[in-house]
Amino acid sequence: MVEQIESISNKEQLIKFIYDLAKDAKEKLFEWDNITISEYLESIAGWIEDNDEQSLCPVKWDKKDLKLLAKMLYMGKIYE
Repeated sequence: MVEQIESISNKEQLIKFIYDLAKDAKEKLFEWDNITISEYLESIAGWIEDNDEQSLCPVKWDKKDLKLLAKMLYMGKIYE
């Protein structure tokens, strides 16, 4: 799945990745370190906090649409 991330360049590929991630959670939950929604979200927050230029997957935070990410995470709470 990690390889799939680098090839995401449009909305459809992002949607496919998210569906694939959900499928992976259903079929291979034993491979997941964070199996509850609260553990998963806390892990995301921790990764963001720890991410810097020396990280395995460094991110240039000033070049990202962080509001969009926040909207996506929030909508997962209420969208049916």
